[in-house]
Amino acid sequence: MYLLKIGCISLAVLLVIIAALYSYYVYTPIPKTPPLSATIRTSKIKVGELERSFLSYVPAKAPDHPALVIMLHGSGLDGKRFREWTGYSFDQLADKHGFLVAYPDGYKGNWNDCRINAPFEAKQLNIDDMGFLHTLIAYYERQYNIDPAKVFVFGYSNGGQMAFRLAMETPEKVAAIAAVCASLPDAATCSCTMQGATPPVLLINGTADKIIPYKGGEVTLFFKKVGIGISAPATAKHFADRNNAVEQQPETTSGTISQRTWIKEGHAFVKLISISGGGHTVPQQTFRFPRLLGMTSTAYDSPSEACHFFGLDK
Repeated sequence: MYLLKIGCISLAVLLVIIAALYSYYVYTPIPKTPPLSATIRTSKIKVGELERSFLSYVPAKAPDHPALVIMLHGSGLDGKRFREWTGYSFDQLADKHGFLVAYPDGYKGNWNDCRINAPFEAKQLNIDDMGFLHTLIAYYERQYNIDPAKVFVFGYSNGGQMAFRLAMETPEKVAAIAAVCASLPDAATCSCTMQGATPPVLLINGTADKIIPYKGGEVTLFFKKVGIGISAPATAKHFADRNNAVEQQPETTSGTISQRTWIKEGHAFVKLISISGGGHTVPQQTFRFPRLLGMTSTAYDSPSEACHFFGLDK
């Protein structure tokens, strides 16, 4: 009886410890939906034999020929969760600046990006994500008369890698991309073309990212090897070099935020934002990512800065 009592107490203590660890490292409260001019819409389109789903945010007062921002989530997420994890910021910015937002869902939580060794079914089954995103753009052209020259992509992690693929393989489809917590795979493990012009690129990387190492190296996702990535600075230089963009001197630093900029034809063409101590998170002021993924910086607001880079706040 005594041993049973001790065992029950030990189990209770263990459960309390597990709950505390989960609460600290994994749990994060989802922010309340802010006041918006419109409601989110759920839609599906057929791509080959697959039915693909996505969310749309269309402001009540969208202009004629509006721009479109496509939000590509990271591994294990979907469009709904990514909308929450970016604090509904893009919906609010859409209300303010008059653009549309699409939140597509990857195949079983992932995208078929450029990494040959990615363990995701989307990659292993060679899911036609390029076809999906091209069809998605065409859908918005038909339904909402968007300006096809103003299609922008904001991607996080695996979604950032997918944004790279769009920029490198079909640069005519997107006007600019922003990739957060993403770096290019090395040439030996990259399935995408490594030559040719691309649209402008904004890179946002944390120096303490444990999944996509800032300095390059083995990329892992909860102990699964995803391949070898080059460093964040090397990724920026790759895009600058293939577009003949020239680095602006000197590098600027403000607190924990460092910025390097490469100029082409008088405009910022490639930007690398380095978050000192930042984890595998989207820097912002509305949502804290699970602490398991590292520090979420509030010193840099990725949604508004991406909109500025895209020229949507003019």
